[in-house]
Amino acid sequence: MRKLALFVAAVLALYGFFKLSYPTHSWRQKITLTVTTPDGEKTGSAVHAVAWSPNPIFKDGAKYHLALQGEAVAVEIAPGKVLFALLAGPSGSSPEYAGLMALYRFGATPLGGHNFPWADADFAGVRAARRKGPADLPAELLPMLVAFRDIADPKSVERVDPDNLAAAFGQGVTLKRATLEITDEPVTTGIEKKLPWWNGPFPWLKPLGNGVYVDTRTETLKATKDQFQQGIK
Repeated sequence: MRKLALFVAAVLALYGFFKLSYPTHSWRQKITLTVTTPDGEKTGSAVHAVAWSPNPIFKDGAKYHLALQGEAVAVEIAPGKVLFALLAGPSGSSPEYAGLMALYRFGATPLGGHNFPWADADFAGVRAARRKGPADLPAELLPMLVAFRDIADPKSVERVDPDNLAAAFGQGVTLKRATLEITDEPVTTGIEKKLPWWNGPFPWLKPLGNGVYVDTRTETLKATKDQFQQGIK
C-alpha cells in the first residue's frame, strides 16, 4: 500500500511539474467587422474560445497544440449577399489561424517572429487586453474574407479584397473597421443557418471507401466547413 501511495505521489508530482512547465493558456475573443453600405452600416461578430499549449515532445513536428472553438464572422450586406471572415488565414491556409490572432495582436513578439516557446509576455498581453475593450485589427492580421455569388452554391465562393469590397458587393460598400476583443461572452454558433449548402448534397466528393472521400473540385478557392466552423457539435 505504501509503494502504491509513493507511486501515485510521484505521478502527481510529475504531472504538476509538467503543467507548471508547459501551461495551457485559454481565452475567448470577439472579432467584429463593420461595413459601410449605401443603406447604412452593417456589422457582424463572432466569439471564439481558444486554448493553446506547448508540445514538449514535438510529436509530428508540432511545437504547440491549438484548440479553436467558434465560427466565421458573417456580415449580411444585403439579402443573399454576405461577407464572411473565415477562421482560415489570409492566404486560406491554416483553418485554425483565428486562434492565433490575439497573440499576434496583443503579444510582445512581432507578427511572424514567434518561436517555441512563445514568451510569457505574449500571453500576458492577451490577459491585459481583457480590460481594454476592442482593438483595431490591421489589414495584415485579417483572416481570409470571402463571399458567394450564389449563397446556395459553395462552388461560387470568391475571395474578397478588404480594400475593395465594392468589387463583390457594389459601389459604396467599404470595410470601415475590424476589431478584436478579449471577452467572456459565450461562443457564437449558428453559421450553418446562413449557408444553404451546409448539409449537401456534395456531388464533387468521390468516395474512396472506409468513409474516406476526395474533393474533386478544381477551383483554386474552395469552401470547406472547417473554415467556417470548428469545435461546435
